[in-house]
Amino acid sequence: MKEADCEKDLATISSLDELASLLSRRRGLYVRWSRGPRADLPAPSSRDDLTGVELPGLSANPLDLEEWWGERPLRTWAARRLFDYSHLPRVRNGCIRPWLLHGTEAGRGPDNEPLVRNVAPLGWIHESVIAEAEQEIKQQQGLWGPLDRLQHQDPTAQPRGKRIMGDAQQPQARRSGKGAATPQDSRHLKAAQPKKTGKEEHEQAQTGGPTPPEQRPDHP
Repeated sequence: MKEADCEKDLATISSLDELASLLSRRRGLYVRWSRGPRADLPAPSSRDDLTGVELPGLSANPLDLEEWWGERPLRTWAARRLFDYSHLPRVRNGCIRPWLLHGTEAGRGPDNEPLVRNVAPLGWIHESVIAEAEQEIKQQQGLWGPLDRLQHQDPTAQPRGKRIMGDAQQPQARRSGKGAATPQDSRHLKAAQPKKTGKEEHEQAQTGGPTPPEQRPDHP
């Protein structure tokens, strides 16, 4: 597709239900967050932010329904796929917008995201659809958030180069910000606590806690 034509007459998807309807009729659909087809298609290759390596396709988020989803609402499926990267316009560039495309997966990127070639743009996804997706996610019972790696880059939390990154394989740690203590962590914390004397342990057993200094007798 020529650069001058890649955004010509590109439709706009204006509701979450409209997107869900498209997903019910066609496979091989992806959403990409970028400046748009005109910027991406002349050289359809993303780049790894960490190493600068050129990737064999455009990074995109897959929209195809998986069998394990069963008979659950397609609207909710579409909402969570959009919500994963809804933070990008806020944290990277206000010009970044989501757009729907059809393509062929050529590999996987460093975050295990599909790298797509043979891209055919299908339409912009209006910002009102993202707002609908956020509302749909809020109505669900589980804690969920966008895949925002920058949430771990608060300079006031830890010095640069010494931050503890959440394990990407643990959705709770990555999405909700809740850490999970391992058995090793528990042993280290226990070992670091000062050991109590026999007298202190006896006092705690009798009263439920150590005796304040002002209430202790003078004799040992």
